Amino acid sequence: MSASISGGVRRDVVTQRSRPSVAAKTRSSSRRICSGRIVAMAKAAFGNLVRSGVTDPGALLEQMNAVLLSTTRKLKMMTAVTGLLKPDGTMLLANAGHCYPAALRKGAGAVFLMREGSFPLGVRQRGKWPSMSIALEPGDRLLLYTDGIPEAIDRNGQQLDYERWHRIINEESAEEDTIGLISRLHQRLRDFTQPVRWGDDVTIAVVTRLERQKEKETA
Repeated sequence: MSASISGGVRRDVVTQRSRPSVAAKTRSSSRRICSGRIVAMAKAAFGNLVRSGVTDPGALLEQMNAVLLSTTRKLKMMTAVTGLLKPDGTMLLANAGHCYPAALRKGAGAVFLMREGSFPLGVRQRGKWPSMSIALEPGDRLLLYTDGIPEAIDRNGQQLDYERWHRIINEESAEEDTIGLISRLHQRLRDFTQPVRWGDDVTIAVVTRLERQKEKETA
């Protein structure tokens, strides 16, 4: 398992050779120090659930919701998106109030995976978060981000908004290098907001389906 945490945002990935990989991205709504504790608790619950055999993204969110409700005395909301990436490139995603990701198709631009709104974790006792299926071909990428990006404001108090952010993603989607893509997106955001400092966390994560070595050798 690999993980990192910053600004109340956590990304966890559980990988097993030749088996599906499970990932979670969570964000606590609290701005206090307790947000780190809540996210750490979600990380522990995620890891324990996956190790116990729970890998369906929707089921993971239901179980994480139950843990959050049973261990916090006050209302604590948390957005989250969980995914199951299978060896054949099929990815199952379930979303709990998080920004929906964008699928960057190799040579074909971005496809925005918009669905009906969903509730964050910690709001409903019996919440349901159905999984959606996405087919990732070799070279395709899935781009996830936090709402601190579309909600960022410029010197006039105007938000970047989702429409403008989606246009930026589409314009930069041809950048094949993952680090380069993230850097370009960050720079576009800076160009919009300067000199205003970012008021919320700005997190971008990219999942890439790599081409198999044999396919590269025969190309």
